[in-house]
Amino acid sequence: ARDPNTPPNLRSLVVTRRLAAWCAEVSVRFRLPILLATALLTVAALPSALRVPFNASIELWFLENDPALASYKEFHELFGDDAFILLALETPPGETVFQPEALASLERVTRKLESMDALGRVVSLSRYQSVTGADNELTLVPAVPEALTPESLREAEARLLADPLARKRVISEDGRMAVVLAEVVFRPNQFEYRLELVEEIEAFLAEEQAQHGMAYIFTGPSVLDADIFRDTRTDLKWNIPLLYLCVTLLLIFTLRHFAGTLLPLAVVACTVLMNRALFQVFGWQENSLVTIVPLILTAVGIADSVHIVVYFLNLRGQGVEPKEAARESVRRMFKPCLLT
Repeated sequence: ARDPNTPPNLRSLVVTRRLAAWCAEVSVRFRLPILLATALLTVAALPSALRVPFNASIELWFLENDPALASYKEFHELFGDDAFILLALETPPGETVFQPEALASLERVTRKLESMDALGRVVSLSRYQSVTGADNELTLVPAVPEALTPESLREAEARLLADPLARKRVISEDGRMAVVLAEVVFRPNQFEYRLELVEEIEAFLAEEQAQHGMAYIFTGPSVLDADIFRDTRTDLKWNIPLLYLCVTLLLIFTLRHFAGTLLPLAVVACTVLMNRALFQVFGWQENSLVTIVPLILTAVGIADSVHIVVYFLNLRGQGVEPKEAARESVRRMFKPCLLT
C-alpha cells in the first residue's frame, strides 16, 4: 500500500480493510468502556437535546450577501415589520359593540397590547378619533365617549357607522365587530419572541373571556407562524414514537431476537440525542428543514445496525464464536456503514 506504483484503488482498498480490522478489534476488545462512554454521553446530551432553539425567520434561508436579503432589510428599515396581529370582538346578532361591557373589554385589550415591548403601533376602536367639521373648523372626536350613557353611546354609534374610514379600520359596517390591530416589532434573525408574544396574548384573552365573557378572534401572520410551529412540534412528538414503534414491531417480526431488536433501537436513539446536543455546543438552531434529520438518522441507523446484527446472527448460527463473529461482522459491514 505504501508503494507509489500501487494503483490508487488498491491502496484505498488496503487502507479501508486495515481501518475495518482495527475498528473491529477495538469494538470487541474495549466493548465495555465503549458502551459505558456511550451511555454517559447520551445521558449528558439529554438536557441539551430537549432544548434546541427553533428559528423560523425568513433571513435564515438567504446568504448574507444575497441582494434579495439586502432589499428585505431595506424594506424593514423604511416600513417596519410586515407582521401584525389582529383581534376582533364580535357581538351577538342584534347588538353592536357600543355596549359598556364590550367597550370596556376593548379598552383593556388595547392597554395590554400597548404595554407589550414586542408590539409597536396599536390601532383600536377605543383609540380612534372621528374627524368632524363645524364653523370652518375640523375637530377630532373620540370614538368612545368618556361617559358611557345610553344617549352618548347611540350618538357615537351613529357617528362611527357613518364614518367611512372607521368602517374600514376599526369597526364593521353593521357595528357588530370591532378590531384591534397591532404591528409586531421587527427583530432580525429572531423567532422565539413571536411565540412568546402570541402565547401571552392568548393567555390574556382566555382570562378576558373567563372573567368578562368576551371572546375574541385572534389572527395574523405571527399567530399563523406560532400555530405552524406548535403543530410541527406536535407532529414530531407523535411521528417519532410511532416510527420507533413501527420499526420495533418490524424488527421483532423479522429478527425474532431480543438483542437484535434492542441494539439497533439503542444505537439510533443515542445517535439522535447526541446529534441534537451538538446544536447547543455549536450554537445552531433548528428549523423546519432540520426537523427531518432525526428521521433520516433513524432510517440510516436502523439499516446499518440491522446489517451488522443479521450478519452476526448468521455467523453464530454457523457455529462461529461470539467475539470472532462480532469482529467479522464489523469488518464485513465497515465500508457500507461508513459510507452511509
